[in-house]
Amino acid sequence: MPDLLVLAMIALLIVLVSFTFANVGLGGGGLYVPILLLLYVDNEDVVVPISLSLAAATAISSTWNHWKAGFVDLRIGKHLLAGALFGAVLGTTFTLDILDIAGFKVFFAALLFLLALSLLYDWSRGRQVDEDDPSKMSRNRLLGSSVATAASGFVSGSAGVGGGVLNVPIITYGLGRKTRTAIGTSSLLIVPTALFGFFVFGVRQGFPGSLWVIPVLSPLALVGAFVGSRWGLQALRTKSVALLFIGVVFLADALVVLDVLGIL
Repeated sequence: MPDLLVLAMIALLIVLVSFTFANVGLGGGGLYVPILLLLYVDNEDVVVPISLSLAAATAISSTWNHWKAGFVDLRIGKHLLAGALFGAVLGTTFTLDILDIAGFKVFFAALLFLLALSLLYDWSRGRQVDEDDPSKMSRNRLLGSSVATAASGFVSGSAGVGGGVLNVPIITYGLGRKTRTAIGTSSLLIVPTALFGFFVFGVRQGFPGSLWVIPVLSPLALVGAFVGSRWGLQALRTKSVALLFIGVVFLADALVVLDVLGIL
C-alpha cells in the first residue's frame, strides 16, 4: 500500500490526465499505466485492470458532455462495439497468458512510441475535419471499421488503455465523421470496452486486494474528465490539444523506457 504522500501524488496525476484526455477521445491509459507502474505496483496483472477502470470513468464523463453537445453517433457506436469487445478478450488473454512484467513494460513502451508517432504524423498533416462526409457511411465501410475496431479492443485489453487512439482515426477517416463526433463516439466505445476488459481480468485472475485504489481513484477520474471535457468543448481547438497530448505521450514513453532500463 502506498503512503499518503504517494497516494496524493497519484490522485493529482489522475485528475490532470483525465482532465486532458477527455478532450481527445482517449481513456487516459497511456499515462495511467506508467503512473501506476512507477508509483504504485510493479505488476501488469494489477496495473491493467486499475487503468481500465480509470479509462472507463474518464470516458463516461467525456461521453456525457459530448452527448449533450450533440457529438456522439449511436449508430456508429452500435456497429463498432462488437469488434472492440472481441479485441478486448484477445488483448486480456495476451497480457495474462503471454507477457511477464518485463515483457509488458517493453510492449507498452513500444506501443506508446508508435502511438505518439502516429499522432504526430496526423497532427503534422494539419488535419481539418470539421464536417461530416455522408458518402463514407456505407455498409461496407461500417463493416470494415467494425473489424478494424477489434485492434483498438486488443490494445485496450492488453495494455490497459481505452483504445481511442485507434477509434478516433477509424471514425474520422474510415467513416467520415468530424473530429468532435469522432472524439465523443470514441469515448462512448471506450466505456463498455474498458469495463469488459476489466471483468475479463477479474474472471481470469480474481480481484486482488491491491485493487482497493479503484473506488478511491475512479471518482477522481470521473470528476476530472467531466470538468475537462466540459471546459474543452467550449474553449479548446482539437489541433492545439493534440499537440499537447503528443508531448505528454512521448514523456510517458520516456518514463517507461527509463523504468525498463532501471534508471527510475
